[in-house]
Amino acid sequence: MQRALEAAEFIPYFQPVVHGDNKKWSGPTPITLQLFEQLHELGVMIAIDDFGTGHSSLGYLRQFNVDFLKIDQSFVAMIGVDALSRHMLDTIIELSAKLDLGIVAERVETEEQSDYLTVHGVSFLQGYLFGRPIPGAEFVNALSHH
Repeated sequence: MQRALEAAEFIPYFQPVVHGDNKKWSGPTPITLQLFEQLHELGVMIAIDDFGTGHSSLGYLRQFNVDFLKIDQSFVAMIGVDALSRHMLDTIIELSAKLDLGIVAERVETEEQSDYLTVHGVSFLQGYLFGRPIPGAEFVNALSHH
């Protein structure tokens, strides 16, 4: 893994995703914690995906050494539509800042969403507003010609 990271000319990014029934997830194991530590030593940044929903709980912030929170698309979709979701979104953004974590908003699809998130300090936005998903080889080719 280290050789692959050294060959890459971009910031390494690792996104752990927990699948399965929430009742079966018992938290980090010594092996998981060791893996995350080794990934950090290699310069890999770790994000909690879909923060604020399902398996992505506040407890993870105490259990794992993470670098980023990824705001679940359900909060982004409600920008300009639902005040309660907007307040929860603002709280996630504020929590991220207080914990000195980076923050990523997923599935940004409108200028209104992009503007709101940018004004509120979200530096990393991803979604159809910026481009459609493409195969990895096509992405690498596009980067090399940019």
